[in-house]
Amino acid sequence: MASNPRDEKQNIKQDKKTDQVIVQDKSMKLGDDINLAEQNDVELDPNLEQNKYPDLSGAKSLMAKYLTKDIFEKLKDKKTSTGFTIARAVNTGVLNKEKSLTGCHAGDTDSYTVFAEFFDPLIQEYHRDFKPSDKHSTDMNPEHLKGNINEPSKIISTRIRVARNIAGFNLAPGQNSKEEKLQIEALMLKVFGELQGDLAGRYYSLAEISEEEREQLVREHLLFKGNDKMQADSGYHRWWPYGRGIYLNEEKTFAVWLNEGDHIRVISM
Repeated sequence: MASNPRDEKQNIKQDKKTDQVIVQDKSMKLGDDINLAEQNDVELDPNLEQNKYPDLSGAKSLMAKYLTKDIFEKLKDKKTSTGFTIARAVNTGVLNKEKSLTGCHAGDTDSYTVFAEFFDPLIQEYHRDFKPSDKHSTDMNPEHLKGNINEPSKIISTRIRVARNIAGFNLAPGQNSKEEKLQIEALMLKVFGELQGDLAGRYYSLAEISEEEREQLVREHLLFKGNDKMQADSGYHRWWPYGRGIYLNEEKTFAVWLNEGDHIRVISM
């Protein structure tokens, strides 16, 4: 059965001494942690597993362009503060040579510093000359939009998506544990419980809804499917489906995905 934010409170409590959100997952059984780890852990490319330069023949991603042998040798023994390696960062691009555009993922914010020789030029090309010294800019003035958007016949549909990660939690490809995913979910349930007016709605936990409900949400193009090989090879699917879910307002024009890839993805339709 799908859960409502207010119903979830029975599974969430606050440690008053540490102010830490604790999730009591009553559906877990002894041994579930071990089974989930075996089923959802990342399988490394054989060469990367041995900390050797991978076979990139046929690879079309930006990773394949910027991960030269010299760069790999420089970075292969380095680790971030959470233990993330360059091998983990590029694994998905090595295993999905023809499908991946970037071919890499950062495991934590530290990755961008420790592996800067790899990430900096790649990001600069992907974001069209966005240099390491550049800053993210925001312009919410509709007058600055280019093109004529005032003619209704030219607009079939609109969708705005914003992806964000929450400070204090590891990124999904890195050491983002089951406990962290559940804490993120608990944190956002508090937020959802405060939403009112046209944003009021319901939260659907992937660990609790029926298969029929899940399939219906996918058919309506509202819910992410999961089961994505490129994401799995990066570490996004570990501890599936714990901590994953979708919040929908009553009109289904506003959605928030939890722990699909980034911690939260806010969508306005």
